[in-house]
Amino acid sequence: MGAVIEKYRFAIGAVLILAILAGGGLLAYRLNHQTAESKVDDQVETQTADQGKINQLTAENEALKTKIGELEKNLADLQTAQATAPAGTTKSSGKVAGASTVSGVVNINTATLSELDSLPEIGPVYAQRIIDYRTANGGFKTLEEIINVNGIGEKTFEKFKDKITL
Repeated sequence: MGAVIEKYRFAIGAVLILAILAGGGLLAYRLNHQTAESKVDDQVETQTADQGKINQLTAENEALKTKIGELEKNLADLQTAQATAPAGTTKSSGKVAGASTVSGVVNINTATLSELDSLPEIGPVYAQRIIDYRTANGGFKTLEEIINVNGIGEKTFEKFKDKITL
């Protein structure tokens, strides 16, 4: 048997080297294939997460479109109501339709900054504070509530109370 090994030792060595190379090549292929599968899995997970975000943003976008549509309809209804109301008529709220000043009296719940600025002792800064207050609090319920606006006290209120209305 030793003679056979001696005679074919180069052939046996070559077969062993080929077997080792083939095993190494197979191992490298498997590792590369597993890495590729892992990358594909990662891409699928990323795409799934991205699709979830896209779906969420799409839903939020649709909700905002709906809200914008409602606001546009409300604005159109308000503009129609103001345009069709005869001058000098009042709505159920007691306000003159489409006007925030009537006979020199300023409606503090609907007046613009310049209309509020026209009141005695009220400049643009206080006018803006009045607008900010009514926006934050849903409007004034009483005339005296205007005293809650920063910088407007009893004395100031007395100077313009006969020039304001709700």
